[in-house]
Amino acid sequence: MVTHSRVLHFTPEEYPALVCRAVDILGQPVLSDVEPCKLALAEFLREHAKDLHFFFVAQGADTLFGLGITQKIKLLKLLGKLPGSKLALTGIGKLLRPFTERGQTFQKGAQILSRPDAPHLFVAPINTIAVYVNLDIVRRAFGDTTVRRVLEYRRDLEMQYLSSTDYVEKVHVIDLLSDTYEIEAQSGQIFLANGKEQIYPFMDDDIIRISLAFQPKVRYIKGWRTKPLLKDILEQNGLSTIARRPKGGSVFTPDLYAWMRSGPLREMIRAIDLPGFLSKADFERLVEKPDHFLWSLLTWDIFQKNILRS
Repeated sequence: MVTHSRVLHFTPEEYPALVCRAVDILGQPVLSDVEPCKLALAEFLREHAKDLHFFFVAQGADTLFGLGITQKIKLLKLLGKLPGSKLALTGIGKLLRPFTERGQTFQKGAQILSRPDAPHLFVAPINTIAVYVNLDIVRRAFGDTTVRRVLEYRRDLEMQYLSSTDYVEKVHVIDLLSDTYEIEAQSGQIFLANGKEQIYPFMDDDIIRISLAFQPKVRYIKGWRTKPLLKDILEQNGLSTIARRPKGGSVFTPDLYAWMRSGPLREMIRAIDLPGFLSKADFERLVEKPDHFLWSLLTWDIFQKNILRS
C-alpha cells in the first residue's frame, strides 16, 4: 500500500476569516476548531482537484473501537481495588494543586473512586466525555440543575439507542451520538459546499452494528492497547508498522488558545457581546486563560452577528 501526502499551508492570520466562512456555510456555530482548517482544504480541492469528488474519512474509528479515555477508566478500576487509593489520590492532589493542573486530575480521580456508580457526578467519564468546556464556569453560568439536566439528556440518548450494561461502552456510545456525529455532519457540509463529498466507512449503519456485536472487553482495550481489533487486522495483513505508529495529533488546541489570548483571534474575542448568562469576571478569566468554552462563545457570537442579525 502506497500513500502520497501533501501538506496544505495557511497562516494563523488567515484563520479568523476561515472561521467566519465556516459559520456562514453551516448556518450554526462551529463545533470543532479543526473545521475551519477542513474548509481551507475543501476550498483548495475545489480549485486544484476538480476531477476528484469523493474522499474517504476515518471519522468514528476511535469511538467504535477504543478512545484514549478507556485507559483512564481501566486505571481507575484497578486503583479502586487497592486499599487507601482514594485517600492517596486526594493527598497527592492537594500537594500538587497549587502548582499544577495535574493535581486537579488526582482530585477528580479520588471523587470518582468515592462514588463510582453516581450518574450525576460531574467529573465521571460518562459525563465528561466530549465535554470540552470549563465545567466550573459553566456551572456558575447556568447552575448545577441545568447542567445536570443536559448531561442526563446525553445519558438518556444512549439508553434509547443501546442501553448498554457496560460502563465503557456507554461512554463510547455517548461520544458517538453527540460529538462524533456532529463533527461528521459539519465536516460533510463544509465539503459539500465546495463540491466535494466525504465518505465515512466507520459511520456506516452496518459497520456500527457489526462493531457493537463484539463484547466491549474485546473491542475497546487489550492490556493497555486501545483499538485492538483494528490494530490486529492491520498486523495480520502485514501492516504492523502502521498499527504500532502513534496516531499523532488531530487538533491544535495550544495554538488555538494562544491565538485567542494574544494572537489573530484576540480582536474577535474582545469584540464578543457578553451573553447574559456569563459574568464579566468569568469572561475575563477565560480571556486570560482560554479554553474551549471561549471558543464556543466566539463561534456563537459570530453566528449571532453574521446569521441571526444579518
